[in-house]
Order: sequence, then C-alpha cells, then structure tokens
Amino acid sequence: YLDKFTKLSSSREIEIENNVKAAIYRLQDFQTASGGFSYWAGESRTNEWGSNYASHFLIEAEKKGYTLPYGMKKKLISYLKTESRNWRKPSRTNKYYRYQSSELTQSYRLYVLALGKSAELGAMNRLREYSDLSTTAKWRLAGAYQLINQTKTAKKMIFDAPTSIGEYSELSYSY
Repeated sequence: YLDKFTKLSSSREIEIENNVKAAIYRLQDFQTASGGFSYWAGESRTNEWGSNYASHFLIEAEKKGYTLPYGMKKKLISYLKTESRNWRKPSRTNKYYRYQSSELTQSYRLYVLALGKSAELGAMNRLREYSDLSTTAKWRLAGAYQLINQTKTAKKMIFDAPTSIGEYSELSYSY
C-alpha cells in the first residue's frame, strides 16, 4: 500500500514486490500443523497474536494480487475459525488472567476472518455480548462487523465509545 502514499520508482516497486514474495515464502516455515503460526520457524506451538498478524498480512497480500502457497490460506482460515469458536473469556480468578489481551486477540482474529471473507458471526455475536468489553476490542470487533456490511451493528457498538486508549502493558506472561 506504500504506492498510495508516495510515488515509487520502478526499482523500488520491484524491491517491495520481491520483499512481499519473500515474506510470504518465509511464513511457510512458521505455519504449524494446526494452520496457525509459531513465534519461531519450525516450532510446533502456535502463537495466537502472531497467527492473527501473519494471517492479516497474507490476506492483504492476496488482495493485492500476490499468490499464496497452495493450502496455506485454507489451513490458516480453518485455524482462525476453530480458535474463534473455542475462545472463552478468561476467568478473573485465573492466575494468568489477561483480560484485555485475550479479548483483543479474539477481536483481532474475528476481524481477520471478516477481512478474509470468512466471518465467524456466532463468535462475533458472543464477544459483542460481553458488557465489559475493552475499548480496543470493541473498536476492532466493530470493524469486523463493518467489513461484513453490518453497519448498524458496528455503529451501535461504538456509539459513545471512547476514542482514546489508556496506558497498559503487555508482558506476555512475564513478570
């Protein structure tokens, strides 16, 4: 999308195209058997946020005309759908409770699915029902509803919602 913001030389366009193709090719080394993506190449444990992020990149690349390796998108969409259906909000009594992190991960996963024309409406509706949904998750989920042309629902979700995010830290279970 860089060409939307600035004029690019033909050599820069070729460099960007080669970089995107290399990134797509390299992501194959991170895809796990479940279809998600690991944090490190060849690792078998899937990273939820990394899977969302890599999937977002791949869907955007495909929209721009890049070809994804055979089966990669099907596996990642299957993984994202399974994870979104199985997601439950962590209990506040859980020692490793990551309230905002968990719901933001779920809302991002649902956004990516909607972006990839594979919305998981049941999981979206379930997440929307939480009365104490964080601001960041609420906006991301509203974006997912907008992507599937449910504008009324998206607008209702963000009506009177704050547009600023308070400070937070994400230590990924590190103390």
